[in-house]
Amino acid sequence: GGGGGGEDAFAHGNNGDNNISASNHHHLGGTTLARATKHHAVNSSYVRAVADASRAMNKMRRLQQQQEHPNNNHRLRPDSLSVKAELNVWAKRATILAGGKTWRSGVSGHGLARGAPRRGDDRDDDDPREMLRMMELEDAVGKDGGMVYDDDAYTYRGCLGRMECILAEAEERYVSSGRDARIRPSCDWYNHVLGAWTRSDDAGEALERSRRMLGGMEAYQDNDDDDDDAAAAAGIRHNNDDIRRCFASPDTVTYNTVLFSLTRDTAKRSGAREAEELLRRLDDRYRRTGDADMRPDEVTYGTVLHALARAGMAREAERILDSLEGGNSSNSNDDTNGENGENGIVPSLTIYNTVLNAWANSPNRRDAPRRAESLLERMRALSSTGRNPYAEPDSISVSTVISCHARSKTRAGAERGERMLDEAIAMYNNGDARVKPDVIMYNCAISGWTGISGVESEQHNGGGSGGGASNNNGGRIDDTIP
Repeated sequence: GGGGGGEDAFAHGNNGDNNISASNHHHLGGTTLARATKHHAVNSSYVRAVADASRAMNKMRRLQQQQEHPNNNHRLRPDSLSVKAELNVWAKRATILAGGKTWRSGVSGHGLARGAPRRGDDRDDDDPREMLRMMELEDAVGKDGGMVYDDDAYTYRGCLGRMECILAEAEERYVSSGRDARIRPSCDWYNHVLGAWTRSDDAGEALERSRRMLGGMEAYQDNDDDDDDAAAAAGIRHNNDDIRRCFASPDTVTYNTVLFSLTRDTAKRSGAREAEELLRRLDDRYRRTGDADMRPDEVTYGTVLHALARAGMAREAERILDSLEGGNSSNSNDDTNGENGENGIVPSLTIYNTVLNAWANSPNRRDAPRRAESLLERMRALSSTGRNPYAEPDSISVSTVISCHARSKTRAGAERGERMLDEAIAMYNNGDARVKPDVIMYNCAISGWTGISGVESEQHNGGGSGGGASNNNGGRIDDTIP
C-alpha cells in the first residue's frame, strides 16, 4: 500500500553508482531487495493486470460522471478510497513505463492474447509500453470499459502528470465540499505519488519533489491535523516553493520513500547526512505522537545505512547499528528498553552486511580492514551464542571484508584477504554452506593482489591489519574490484 517507494524502489539498485563492492553485487545495499524485485517483474501477466485495472478504473470514472447529475444519488461519487485506487492504477502504469524498452520482460512471448505467455520463446526485446497499448486496443474493441488513451498515458512522464492532476482535483474537491470527510485526503494518496516519482530518470527533480511534499505533510501535522483550515493555512504561509500544500500527515512509508530518493542523489555525503536527519525527524515525531504509523522500521534503517555505506561514512553507520543492538532508537537518549529494544527491530544480516559495506567504502584505509573484521567477529559471536541468530555471516559478509582488505592496496591486505578466502573454503568443505565461495569472493581476493601499489614503502605490511597503508588512487575506492 501507499506507493511503496521506500521498499520496491530498491529494485532499481545503485542508480549511477559505480562504487562496486561485494555487498553491492549481492544485495545492492537495501534491506528489501528480495521483497522488492517481484514488484518490478515486468512481464505479460503484470501488464495484463495493469490493463485490466485501467479498464475497471474507466468503468468507475464513467459511473462517477453519471452520478454527478443533481437528480442522482451520491453512492458512486468519488471518495477517498476511489481516489487512492485511481492513483494506484496510474502508479502501476508508471512502474511499467519507467523503464521502457530497457526493461527485460523476462517472459516467454509477448502474451498479447489475454496475456498468456508462450513456453520456449524467451525474448529480450518486448516493449512493455507497446504491450500495454496493444492490450488496451484489444480491450477497447471487445470489453466494456476498455479504451486506448492519448499517447502521453503510455509514457512515464504522462502517468506522473495524470497522478498530479488527480491529486490536485481531489484536494480541490475536498476543499470546495466544505471538508467532506468522505473525500478527505489520505496519506496513501501522497505516498502513491511519491512512490511514482522515485522511478524518475531525473533523480534531482524526484528528490526535490519529494522534499516539498514531505515538508507540506509535516506542516499539516505540525499545525493540528484535526484543524484542516489551520493546517492548510500553514502550507499557504510557507508557499515559497520549499513545501507543497498537503492535507494529510506523513507516515513511515512517506519517509522511507523520500529516503530512497536520497540514496539516488549523486552528492553521496550530503545525501547521507540528510538521510540521517530524516531518520531523526521521523523518530522524534514517533516519540512525540506515539503514532505507530510513524515508527521507523527496518526499511527506514536499512535505507539510511545504505546511504551512509555509499558515502563511506562507516563510523556513522556503525553508531546506528550499535543503537539497534542496544535497544534504543538511533537518535534517542531514552534508556528504557523493550524486549527487542524500543524500536522492536532485531538487526538483520542485510543490515550487518550494509555496515560492512560502509567500512569497505570508507576512505580511512588505516582502520577500515580492522574495524570490518572486528564487526565480522561480532556477528559470529552474536549468532553462535543465540543473542541474534540472524547475524550469522554469509558469503556476502566474508567477501565484503576481503574487499575491505583488498582496498588497503598493501601486501599485508592481499595476504589477509587470501587467508580469509582459504578459511571460507575450509568452512564450506566442513559443511557450512552459508559461506560458500563464489566468483565475487574470488574476485575480491584477486583484486587484493592486483591492486598492490607498484612501489611499496617499508610500512606496507601494516595495511591489511590496520597499519599505515597509503591509498595511491587519491582516496578513490570504486575501481579496485575487477
